[in-house]
Amino acid sequence: MDVVSDSGSESGADSDKRGPAVGPRAPGFATILAALQDMEPADMELVLSRALLKRVDTKFVLSVDQAAGLLASLNDDFSVVLSAGQRIAHYLTRYHDTEDLALYNMHRRGVRPRLKFRVRRYVERDLVYCELKRKDVYGRTSKVRSVCDDTNARIGDDEAEALRKFSAVDPENLAPDVDIDFWRVTLVGRESNERITLDFGYAAAIGDRSVSFPGAVIAELKQPRFQPRSPGMLAFRALHVRPQRLSKYCVAIASLREDARPNRFKPVLRTLSRYAHD
Repeated sequence: MDVVSDSGSESGADSDKRGPAVGPRAPGFATILAALQDMEPADMELVLSRALLKRVDTKFVLSVDQAAGLLASLNDDFSVVLSAGQRIAHYLTRYHDTEDLALYNMHRRGVRPRLKFRVRRYVERDLVYCELKRKDVYGRTSKVRSVCDDTNARIGDDEAEALRKFSAVDPENLAPDVDIDFWRVTLVGRESNERITLDFGYAAAIGDRSVSFPGAVIAELKQPRFQPRSPGMLAFRALHVRPQRLSKYCVAIASLREDARPNRFKPVLRTLSRYAHD
C-alpha cells in the first residue's frame, strides 16, 4: 500500500484535478488491453439485459497477470462493454459521508441495510450520476441514481428520499469526503445473466493524503442471485482465489482517515498491499 502526503497539493473541488494521477500508462493498462483484443464487443441489447441494478456481488483481488488470464478464459462466454468505443473506461468518483462517518461506520460494523452515496463521472461518455447504493439484509445490492450536472453535485431528491427511508442519516449532513479514481473493464455474459467488472489503477485522495494500489485488480462478479457454477464463478474458481469483503470507499477511508478505526478492513488491506507495486 502506497500512502503519501503532499503538503503542496491542492484539495480543490474540481474532481479532474485531484489525487494521484492514473491514465493509459497506469500499471497493467497495456497488459489488460491486449488481453481484451480478441473479445467480442457487446451489443446494446445485451448490455441492457445485463443491467443487474438489483444483484448479489462477489468480489476478488487479482494481480494484473491473473486478470489477463481470466479475460482469456472468458472469451467464449462473455462480451466486453464498450464505453464511447473504448474497451477500458475511466471512472472518477467522489464519495460523500457525514462528519462522523455514519455511512462508513455502517460498513465497519457490518450493519444491514447499509448505504453509500457517491457522485461518479463516466469520463469517456461525459456523464455524471448521483448514486445511492444499498445492501439489504439478504446481501442484495440495489441502486438509486439520477443524472447530475457535474462532480460537485450534492445528493438529489430521489437519493435523499431513499437515504431517509433506509437509515437515520440526514441527507443535509452529507458532504464530500474522498475522491477515488480507477479504470474499469466491464464484461457481460452472452448466455448467463451475469456481469464482471475489473477495476485497476486504484488511487484515492483526501486533501493532501493519498493511497494507491498500482498492481491490484479489484474484480466483481454481479449476479441476480448467487450461482456457484455459473461461467463467471467457475472462471474465478479456476484461479484459486478466495472472495473478499471489499468496498473501494471503505478501503480509502480506512487508509486515509485517522479516526476510521480500520481493524475490520485490515485483512483486505493486507491483500491489496501484496499488489502495491507494479
